[in-house]
Amino acid sequence: MAYRLFRSLPLACVLVALGSAPARNEAAPRIIMLYAGMLGERQVFMTNWHENLRLMASVTGVVHRDAEELDRMPMIRAALFWGHQWDAYASDPAKLDSLSPDLAGQHALIYPAREGREALVMFTSAWSGKPGYIRRVDSDGVRLLEGYGIPTSVD
Repeated sequence: MAYRLFRSLPLACVLVALGSAPARNEAAPRIIMLYAGMLGERQVFMTNWHENLRLMASVTGVVHRDAEELDRMPMIRAALFWGHQWDAYASDPAKLDSLSPDLAGQHALIYPAREGREALVMFTSAWSGKPGYIRRVDSDGVRLLEGYGIPTSVD
């Protein structure tokens, strides 16, 4: 009896782990709100989950920049709304207009390319709100942002 229990214990652990794994839809935010900075008063909402996933996948390798240099660089703020609770907002323009960046679970700063350097993004930690690593935005992410009318270069 004890042998059978221990033999099935690894299978039970795997099933519990699979049941608690994040859903596929948590690989990207449901809504990305781009606002402030270079956009001024304009707000842009990215509500296509597949495009949001492409944008997240376009963020690559860590880049080191001095904090003072970042402070001088033009930027765009982003609010990331993660999870299915935002589905109704993504499909209703009136609800989208009611969204505030304060409601987002995570934030980021997007720095357009300049002086021969690539576009960058710095996400805050979803848990602590502290700034995270600075990463490159590859050409696919740049094209995606440009499709939304977001400035991706300042030269």
